[in-house]
Amino acid sequence: MRTLIFAVSVVLLAGCAGNRDAEQPQSTAAAPYAAYAGDWLVEAFVADQEEGIALIDLEATDTAEGWTMAFSHLDAPLPADVSMKGDSAVVSVGPFPSSLREGATVENVTVTFKVDGDAGVGRFVVIYADGETLRGWTTGVRAE
Repeated sequence: MRTLIFAVSVVLLAGCAGNRDAEQPQSTAAAPYAAYAGDWLVEAFVADQEEGIALIDLEATDTAEGWTMAFSHLDAPLPADVSMKGDSAVVSVGPFPSSLREGATVENVTVTFKVDGDAGVGRFVVIYADGETLRGWTTGVRAE
């Protein structure tokens, strides 16, 4: 969970800090996804803590297919559903065991983030099996 939140936070933060004068890509069906393609390190944060609560390795492709999120407490990356909403990617994964709440199951994590070059920022919502939710923000950077 900490990895997911970190990855998403880095991605979202970067989206706000890019060069606004840069040439915009030509509009095609794949162009929105192409801006996200690559490996991203994302950190997730919540309001009551200064340090990130999760680090996430987000692997994105230049289409809506083949995206994954990897969390340090899990053995394998999770396949992710992705769509575009305006200028942001909406990425969802779940269910999986929580890294923050021992014995709890995360039914779904949805991260909405925007990138600008090699950085991005966004917001996330975690829904646990018991109905509780956790909300926060993410920042991310594209890995070298």
